[in-house]
Amino acid sequence: MTRARPRPLAAAAPPLQPATHAHFHSTRLLQLLAAGPAMPAPQPQAAFAEHLGQWVDVASAFTLRALHNSRPLPHAHHRPHRPDESAESTSARQALQQQVARVQARLTAAITLAVANVPQAKPEPVKFQGDAAAQDPGQTTPPSENEPSFAPYLKLYQTQQRAMQDQLLPLRANVRVALASACAELKPLARLDQAFEAILTERETRLLAQLPSLLEKRFQAAQQAAAEAAPGAHSDWQLAFGQELQTFLLAELDLRLQPTLGLLDAWPDGHH
Repeated sequence: MTRARPRPLAAAAPPLQPATHAHFHSTRLLQLLAAGPAMPAPQPQAAFAEHLGQWVDVASAFTLRALHNSRPLPHAHHRPHRPDESAESTSARQALQQQVARVQARLTAAITLAVANVPQAKPEPVKFQGDAAAQDPGQTTPPSENEPSFAPYLKLYQTQQRAMQDQLLPLRANVRVALASACAELKPLARLDQAFEAILTERETRLLAQLPSLLEKRFQAAQQAAAEAAPGAHSDWQLAFGQELQTFLLAELDLRLQPTLGLLDAWPDGHH
């Protein structure tokens, strides 16, 4: 494998706004999966309870119910606010929005740079009629060392997934703590988010770890299509696949950011 010169970075998706109301089923990642040939067939609606049980067991369900029932009644803990509390809360929210934007931009840049520099195989030289291999039909051609492999893309994807997890989990915790400190009425929401994180993160990580396997099927399909193309046909299938992989990573980044953006969305514009 040889390292090609860095290719121009594909245009990154615009940063997400802190306030978002995107429906779960409209996430970019699910749209990409649904549009591809490697998406498993949807399960019957009757199996919903069974699938929900794979995410939340009985003990976790009791935990969530207890947290939900412990929320305070409206104005139960009303107290007079200092005149400057609203300004402090707004300032804290803006600082967190900027922090989230910086982390998102850093991860986006890392993804686009990694995809632009992924090692690619050189195309095989065209064999002319005078070549010995072309003249001897019985001669077996050894496997090419330049045969494209999914291995560099697998390493890239898994590396970026680890980077997302390592940076986004502490970011979510930071926003959660700040929200509870700035707005007493939203402390139950912060506790609920912490419980959801503890219950769902492990399974979410396992499911997202399956994405490279789906992408490998798309890699193999693109590779096969290029091999079956007419002789001499120009194909940038590796470049196209790299852009598709980048799109998947950016969509996964959007998905992983949703809980943090939801906490910011819940933050009141002014303390009241």
